[in-house]
Amino acid sequence: MHMHTRWKSRAAELCGGFMVLVFGWLGTGCGTLGGVAPVPARFDEAKSVVLDHRPEVADMRMTPAAGVNQAVGAFDVGRFDTDELSVLQRSLDETFAAWNAVPGAPKLSVHAHVRLYALSFSNIELGNLIAVDWCAVQENRLLADERI
Repeated sequence: MHMHTRWKSRAAELCGGFMVLVFGWLGTGCGTLGGVAPVPARFDEAKSVVLDHRPEVADMRMTPAAGVNQAVGAFDVGRFDTDELSVLQRSLDETFAAWNAVPGAPKLSVHAHVRLYALSFSNIELGNLIAVDWCAVQENRLLADERI
């Protein structure tokens, strides 16, 4: 397997797994209350891998009105908005800073766009649907992309 192909696969695994983890955390409703503290993800595989690229968050966006809430007999805690998006960006920044990269490693730009963050809840149940596009780019070359 070619080194670039192997690394591309590894980048997709690590970044994709991390994005699922973060949006899973947001899916619990914790990301919809505003003022939420960033939570850097820590998982053993990322700690043990030394990357030959240094990931950085280049761009975090959301579709206008991406946050949709439906409160059923409960207090409406608020929609996912730009405040929560900034918390997500700080969480990614802190997580990527903890990953090891070889000295002088080139930058890997990670872009994410929240398309939908729908939340329906009552006092005893919660359901959510989240759609996010993300990609990893180096020197204007797309290395990995995915919709989760």
